[in-house]
Amino acid sequence: MLGQLIILSQSHNVSFEKLFKYSLYPIALSLATADGMLAKTHKAQLLHVLESECQQEAAIIDFEKSVFVIDGNALIRAITNLPKMFGELSEIIFKVLPKADTVHFVTDSYHMNSIKTIEQSRR
Repeated sequence: MLGQLIILSQSHNVSFEKLFKYSLYPIALSLATADGMLAKTHKAQLLHVLESECQQEAAIIDFEKSVFVIDGNALIRAITNLPKMFGELSEIIFKVLPKADTVHFVTDSYHMNSIKTIEQSRR
């Protein structure tokens, strides 16, 4: 590849200094390996980093000023007796959410051309 770049630089105005500021791979190496396979990470690594960075003791955390991220899928699956009406389901969910200024209720969605779908089919 470097040889092709040198030959192209002779016939075109190519600045190698600018060229090598950017990755020469078609995809970011943070997402995939050099051969194009998806990069594997452990989801728990982020949690461990967050826990190690946390400086406050649990006893002195002000829960009303905290930000909560709730796994919506896990919460819905934990409800054993699902009501027939959406309004009743939303009442159950709002009752179990923490009383805080900021709560993010996050659910997954599975799109046809997503990394999750590719990983599922690989398994």
